[in-house]
Amino acid sequence: MESVTASESAPKPKKITVKLKNIGDAPVLKNKKLVVKASDTLASLTKVLRKMLNLTLHDSLFLYIDTTFAPSLDSTFEVLARCYAVKTTGDEVVELQYSTTPAYG
Repeated sequence: MESVTASESAPKPKKITVKLKNIGDAPVLKNKKLVVKASDTLASLTKVLRKMLNLTLHDSLFLYIDTTFAPSLDSTFEVLARCYAVKTTGDEVVELQYSTTPAYG
C-alpha cells in the first residue's frame, strides 16, 4: 500500500480571475486583473482595492456587476463566478466595475 502525503491528496483551491474597470471619477488601476480564491468574499476584495486606490475607510467605494447592480459584500467569488462569469479561454473571469461615487440607480 502506498502512502499519500497531504500535499498530494489535498486539492488545490479554485482560483478566479477578477477583471476591474473604473467608472465615474474613480482612478484607473495599473493592475486591472486580480486572481482570488473562490472562497474569498467581495468584502476581502474591497480591502485590497482600498489599498490599491489609496482610499481611507471614510472614502466611498462602490462595486458593480454588469454595470447594473451592486452585489452583497458577503458574496463569495465562487457564487459570483457561477452566476456572472465570462468564459475566456476556459478560465472564469468575473468582471467588476468600481467607482468612488454612486454610478447607477
